[in-house]
Amino acid sequence: MITKSKVGKYFLGGVLVDISLIAVVFLIVLLPMALDFNGRCFNPIGLDTFSSECTFLEYLFQGVFMILFAAIVFWWVVIPLLIIPPLVGLILGFHKSKAAA
Repeated sequence: MITKSKVGKYFLGGVLVDISLIAVVFLIVLLPMALDFNGRCFNPIGLDTFSSECTFLEYLFQGVFMILFAAIVFWWVVIPLLIIPPLVGLILGFHKSKAAA
């Protein structure tokens, strides 16, 4: 008989991998932005004439928005990357449970 605890344990491990992956992406993008903060808002065009003064939280919020926008544009990459770790954990959990039974 397949025990749900082993299957659930490996599935939750896959979900934790997803959460870690999301946290690392946010850190990779937001940490350099935070260190480069100079009191001016992010300017996607690159021209200094369009940038305006903003607070640190507004500046970081623009980075979060940029990450979310990229995730929406590249949904065909993001969704499989988020589905694969829990799916692998689920399959490993079923195989470990069957081997133990």
